[in-house]
Amino acid sequence: MLTGTPHEKLQVFHRWAAWIMYITSLLHTFPFIVYNVEQGKMSLVYSTKSYYWTGVAALIPQTWLILMSWGPIRSRYYETFKKLHFIVTIIFMIFLFIHCNFRLSSWDYFWATGAVYGVTWLTRFGLTLFRNGLSHTASFETLPDRAVRVRIPTKTLKWGPGQHYFVRFLNFGGHAFTSHPFTVASIPDSGVLEFYVRVREGITGRMAAAAASGKTSTVSLDGPYGGLHGSLSVYDRVVLLAGGSGVSFTVPILQDLLKGLAEKNVKSKHIHFVWAVPRDESLDCYQELFNSALKGVPKGTVTLSLYVTGSSRSWSPSSSDKDDIKEVAALETLDGRPNVGAIVREASSGAGTVGITVCGPDGFALDVRNAVADCELGIARGTSSCTEIFLHTEAYSW
Repeated sequence: MLTGTPHEKLQVFHRWAAWIMYITSLLHTFPFIVYNVEQGKMSLVYSTKSYYWTGVAALIPQTWLILMSWGPIRSRYYETFKKLHFIVTIIFMIFLFIHCNFRLSSWDYFWATGAVYGVTWLTRFGLTLFRNGLSHTASFETLPDRAVRVRIPTKTLKWGPGQHYFVRFLNFGGHAFTSHPFTVASIPDSGVLEFYVRVREGITGRMAAAAASGKTSTVSLDGPYGGLHGSLSVYDRVVLLAGGSGVSFTVPILQDLLKGLAEKNVKSKHIHFVWAVPRDESLDCYQELFNSALKGVPKGTVTLSLYVTGSSRSWSPSSSDKDDIKEVAALETLDGRPNVGAIVREASSGAGTVGITVCGPDGFALDVRNAVADCELGIARGTSSCTEIFLHTEAYSW
């Protein structure tokens, strides 16, 4: 709140700051250990001076925090990681507080940090209540491929394509004390916040249970945050690339652009929507949305490329839905992974400007970045007929 920086960028700063703290802690600790071992005073100082043993006691949970925050571990066991992260952090802070022993006014920094954090938290909570209140109720619907659609009707909230809210489900027991970021998959004109959620454990498991039993939940909504800086509608050609659940970011942007095409108030002449999923069941979740969004769109302005990277493709829209889509859009369903480099090069091969956005796994997004960098190099050298290429990458995970 103080910096105005998106949480996904602050998370990078948070992780690097943690590593810097850990390395400096090691550099601070080991000289004391080596010195006292050489002097034969190790047992004496650790039994008589509290700031020696509390330093090591603080270093142990700090080591745990660093190792358990490694990406693959954090993603695989996120719910366990989240709970233990808070507990171990408190243990670390207690031992560090005792260890510092108010040397060089060190405790003043603890109080100042606590004051800033407390004021920020209270201000954010107060603004959330003031702006969005507690009058919104979420309903849950089971979707194919272990997914849940969350719907929150609203008459007051305003958001932009690709933005997200931190949602607190107040009827979900202990989960009422935590908020979770979800990208809005609908556009403001719909009057409904829609989130498409992949079911795993923890909060998403509670959503699946609520969907199965028909229960609802009062929610607290903090946001919106993030989204695009500017509009892709100013570019001649637009490419929207998504991998897996990253489609929840690109779909509302697609809807907004298609609405502009239907109303003839955007510059874009062609939109290429690319989505790669591991299983074809995921495609069923968005079939209805594609049908409604494409209504009124000029024919030949949209290409939908849907890739199934896992088992053999068996998905196909119903005959009536397929006819509706093909009236205005080129639809292709393909096996395997998309060649994002070729897709980007094709989009930038003509004259004019290109806007690209991507949300997907790290490797997927990296391939897109590299392809865009190659195209920008061609523009700089004067070998490309494309005059401008813009890229927005969205964080895929929390």
